[in-house]
Amino acid sequence: MKFVSYLDVDSPRLGIIVNDQLYDLHNINPFISETMLGFLQQENQGMDFAKITIEEIANGQYAQKSLDDKVITAPLPNPKSFRNCINKNVKGLPFPIWNFGNHHAVGGEGDVDCMQYHFGKLDFELEIAAVLNKEGRNIRAEHADYYIGGIMMLVTYVSRGIQDDEQNFVDTSAKSMDFSVTTGPFLVTPDELDEYQVTKEGHIGKHYQMEAECIVKGEKVYETNTIHLPWTFAEIIERVSYGATLYPGDIIGSGKIQGACLKDVNEENKRNDEAYEDQWLNPNDEVMFHVQGLGELRNKASLSAAEISLTDDDS
Repeated sequence: MKFVSYLDVDSPRLGIIVNDQLYDLHNINPFISETMLGFLQQENQGMDFAKITIEEIANGQYAQKSLDDKVITAPLPNPKSFRNCINKNVKGLPFPIWNFGNHHAVGGEGDVDCMQYHFGKLDFELEIAAVLNKEGRNIRAEHADYYIGGIMMLVTYVSRGIQDDEQNFVDTSAKSMDFSVTTGPFLVTPDELDEYQVTKEGHIGKHYQMEAECIVKGEKVYETNTIHLPWTFAEIIERVSYGATLYPGDIIGSGKIQGACLKDVNEENKRNDEAYEDQWLNPNDEVMFHVQGLGELRNKASLSAAEISLTDDDS
């Protein structure tokens, strides 16, 4: 199943894509919540209602209720929390390392609002994310996939300039990546991704082999694959849930897919050509990300009208 959130006037509502058509699930089945968060909080009952409704739609019962010209937004516009894996120096690590991200900065397709200082080496990190639809605590990796309601694409925007400013003081610069996280366009149930599922030797839980690519200003800058992710979602959830309760609507990021950022692209190109000049995002640059089975996500780096300095030097 491919779920979306779409805008009805200014309010996001839960939708489903069936045969490339958009339907409002609550309008067809009032037992299903109007919103994605409410639907996830219905846990298995919500999924069961959705399966029945989708079968009815596929059989042509609600052809007159398909929707046109609706704006698709982030699948989960109001997540309960956002935890993100850190895939840096993972060789030899016995467990995944993660941190909290800004769940209030989660959006979907469209403009990415950036301050002037963010454009000091503005970058992105492409990853995938699991969205939970069950509550749990101290979840074993062997059972953790059961808690996942869906998988979606996720992009964290990063100011490497701010990261450089803070690297002498902290190991991970939260300020450099707290302003925009884009997701979507779909939240895809794990069963829809069975064809991409593979076994990761020495690891527990579902792992996926999905091609991914990053395109900047119409030019493909990198191709990669989710098979290179160092941890399964089951293993991340086990670590995250130790002594902490997870809830429906929590987002768990996989961490950056290998090579899927401009920093890595720049470093690779410099190894091959010393004269290569670093590439970063500039105002009005358009970017597109594609991951097999999860769709395409398009954004544009937009310069904020707010003229506020981050440092005294710029005042």
